[in-house]
Amino acid sequence: MATTGPRVVKAALKTLLVAKPALSGVDVFTYTAKLEEQMREFLILGNVDADVEPNAMGFSTLSEYTIDCHSVVRQPEPDDTADRAWAVLDAVAEVLIANYTATGNVLDANLTKWTIDETVDPDGGRRATITFEIRVRDLSA
Repeated sequence: MATTGPRVVKAALKTLLVAKPALSGVDVFTYTAKLEEQMREFLILGNVDADVEPNAMGFSTLSEYTIDCHSVVRQPEPDDTADRAWAVLDAVAEVLIANYTATGNVLDANLTKWTIDETVDPDGGRRATITFEIRVRDLSA
């Protein structure tokens, strides 16, 4: 029976992210939630795309997967919206560097491939959304 996997890793990452002082006030979800308009800052650890390679001996498997993530910052003023979104992404990167194993069987977890989209909300406020991937290599027994 596997002791890790995307669900376990996402839960562990959420626990680490919520405890990070730089992410105070940022709501963290391990699913795509129905988001409230009043939410100012949030992270979504979303969908998973996985490749699994069984060990030749059949005792363990190497899973490589990406977790699609979104960091969204909404501000009434445009000046610091993108800066804050990048600060949130930096905090995620710091968590991955300091705790790259997340659980006992994770070999590594890295922040990869990101894009930023800056838009104007209907109320005139600004929104910066950074879409990024966390790539995980997980050896499950």
